[in-house]
Formats: sequence, structure tokens, C-alpha cells
Amino acid sequence: MRLPLAVALLVVIAGCSGPPADTRPSFLLVVIDTLRADAVSALGGRAEATPTFDALASEGLLFGRAFADAPWTIPSHATLFTGRSALEHGVGAGRRVVLGPDADTLAERLTEAGYETIALTENPLVSAPFGLDQGFSRHRVRTGEDLVAESLDLEAPGFVLREFSRWLGERDRARPYLAFVNLMDAHLPYEVRGDDAFLPEGTSAGEARAISQDAARICDALPPPSELAVLRSLYDGDVRAADRKLGALIERARGATEGALVTLVTSDHGELFGEERLLDHQFSVHHALLHVPLVVHGLAGTPPARIDTPVSLADVAPSILAWAGLAAPARRLPVRATDVPARNLVAVYGDGKPTDWPADVRVYTGEKRKACAPDDPVFGNQASLLRYPLKLVWHEHHASRLYDVSWDPGQRSDMAELQPEARAELERELRTRLEASRTFEARDDDPPVSPEARERLRSLGYTE
Repeated sequence: MRLPLAVALLVVIAGCSGPPADTRPSFLLVVIDTLRADAVSALGGRAEATPTFDALASEGLLFGRAFADAPWTIPSHATLFTGRSALEHGVGAGRRVVLGPDADTLAERLTEAGYETIALTENPLVSAPFGLDQGFSRHRVRTGEDLVAESLDLEAPGFVLREFSRWLGERDRARPYLAFVNLMDAHLPYEVRGDDAFLPEGTSAGEARAISQDAARICDALPPPSELAVLRSLYDGDVRAADRKLGALIERARGATEGALVTLVTSDHGELFGEERLLDHQFSVHHALLHVPLVVHGLAGTPPARIDTPVSLADVAPSILAWAGLAAPARRLPVRATDVPARNLVAVYGDGKPTDWPADVRVYTGEKRKACAPDDPVFGNQASLLRYPLKLVWHEHHASRLYDVSWDPGQRSDMAELQPEARAELERELRTRLEASRTFEARDDDPPVSPEARERLRSLGYTE
């Protein structure tokens, strides 16, 4: 039978066109490690500190009340990668520091769905010894050799940009991708930069270098306000350096991505500069540690907006899955301020020694807190429950405190006695959720902690 000419032409065209193009968006997910929300210009930080982030915010969705559920790297990345809160995955909250192989990660889901996946991390904790490489087709951690090479050639693009550019040139451009990047510029130690315009007036680079950045200078050894101001200025300079690196990453991604590109930028936790007489990001669930920046850029059909509904890092993975057209939990990032009601958010800090560690290896209970008295609240498990704007802070050895973080983000005015009913209500809910999750308990099925993992924790100051 002879086909009509028009039909025959359609058959030929269909036969030559090959498989349909994959129109799903690609995702660039960037964590600027240790970036507190108020260090971002768009959220009240220094002017011109984060022009790249601010540009994304002006064109995309800026989340003004995004929160981590733990104040340090491992549990926050476990939350980001699984969409499960620290109460649910249990990593880093109590005595467990390894994400188990049974975790269902964002990278695993996207890889199974045909996405290319890569993780490039400057933080050695976001790595295989802690189970944080699961699902990534390629996972690369910056090494000591990379750091040496960067210090010898300041004009070179550096580990992240070099590896990202190489991968973009090698990948299958017909497939969408998930690229995760961790930038560690804002983490201790802070760099004294030649172009640091943020140093306090009259402070020289030499004077800045002379100030100790020892994170054990806490409690009774806290630096004076003048030194804290210098440390904060150095940190702000590091934030600006990370923002510049972010800009270069986005430029490379846009130049090598055929379809839609959705960029998400956030942080795993903040940093302390004297709040609660502390430095660094341990021993606390302070607002400055948990309030993190979050922006989503490039989401189709979504006008720019600032959304102040409280959200969690646990909302990121389900959102990416949904935007990729995959089944995902209903708990996602809102794209309009009225999309979802606010909910209570829990954060935890566990002070216990991880299981499977030798008796002589301890999480800092002595040397790092040598300037603290035994009754200082830096010793013991802690948790918080945020029912915005009220935040309850629970401590296993001290009375709970209550703050209104809408006007008191520094947590200086305890309102527990002024609002005893609210305190009791939030404390009941928090205790119930902690007990149900067994958050601070060791479990028989906890994954072992390898010698490599112990060394990486030690190298960043988490262990002695």
C-alpha cells in the first residue's frame, strides 16, 4: 500500500529525529559552608559582600527564614541530601556521624531517573567516610595536594572551578544533571586578604594576622570586642571570596547547559562571633548558627519573590525531586508566600561521643572548652523548637529558655518567665519529638566510624 506523500514525509522525519529531547531542568546546588544569613547583603549583611547571591535573589526566590536543623556540617548535609530532618536520620545529632547505606538520597533518585550527578566539595567531611557520597556518579573532595597547588598558583582557577569545567566538557549534554558544590572559604581559619576592605578602620593586615583564631577562646577566654570585630571582618572577606567563586561556577554552568538551569544556594550552618560567649559553630543551637540563606533561581513560571514562611534544609531535596518530575513528599519549598502554612522546626546538637570510637578519642569535652566552667551551658545535649517567632531552647542540664527571634535574633532576652504557658507548650512538644526519635541515644545498627573519618573530624577541630 502506498502512503500519501504528507504521511510518508512525517514517517521519515519521525524516524530521523531520534529520541525526544530531555527537557527536564538541570540543578546546580551550592552550599557556602559556614555562611550565616546576616552575612548576605540581601539579608542585611554588608553592602557589596555577596553581589552574586544578591543578583540571584533579585531574579528568583529569596527565603528570608530558612533554617538548618543542626549547627555543623555532617548532619546538615545529611538533611540536605535526604530530605529528612536530623530527628529522622539521626546523623550527628546524637552518637551517630555516618549516614547509613540504606539512606534514600537525592543523588540516588536523580541518577536512577537518568540524571548525571557530580559532587565537588572543599569540605573533607562531605565525603565517603561519612556516607555523603551516596548516589553521585562522580564525587571529588579537595585534597592537600589541591590546596598546595592553589597556593602556588593564585591565578589558577582552583580545585572546584577546574574540576567543574572539566566535567562540563566531558558530560553527556543530552542529559540533565545535578551538580553539588561545597565552598569552604568562610570556614575557619579566616584569611587575611590583600584587598580586604572590610577590616575595621585603622586595622592593618599585620595586626589582623596577629589575632588568634583559636576556637578554644570561648567562655572566660573570649576575645575582647575589638578582636571579635576584626575576626568578623575577616570572615566577611571570606564570604565575599566565596561569592566570587559562586559567580564563576554559575557562569560556567550557564555556558555549558542546553536546557533550563535551576540554581540553589544555601549554607549548612552559620558562625558565632561572641554570641553566648562562643566562637566557631559548636556547643549551641543559637539563631546565628541555624538561620541560613537560601535562594532558588531559574524556576520556570515563578516570578521573583521574597518568601518569609519558615522553611528547612529538609525541604530542598523533595523540591528538587518534584521540579524534576519525580515523586516527592508533599513537604517542599513554597514558591509563593501563601503556599503553605508555617510549621514548627526542630534543631539539635548532640554532645556525645560517637559509637565505635576508642576510649581515648573524645569529642572536645576538655581542651576546646578548657576556659569554661563545669556549669556553663556548653556541656550537654541541646535542642530547639522554632514556632516562629518564638524559639524554645532546651538543654539537658539547664532550664529551657524562650526567645522572640523576630526582634531578638541575638537571643539576649529570655522570655520564659514572661510567657510560661508558651514555654510549657513548646517544651512538651519538643520533649515528645526528641523521645520519639531517640535522638540522643546510641543504636546497635549505627554505622562504624572509620579511621579516615576520625582523622577528618580531627583536622577540622571536632575532635582532639
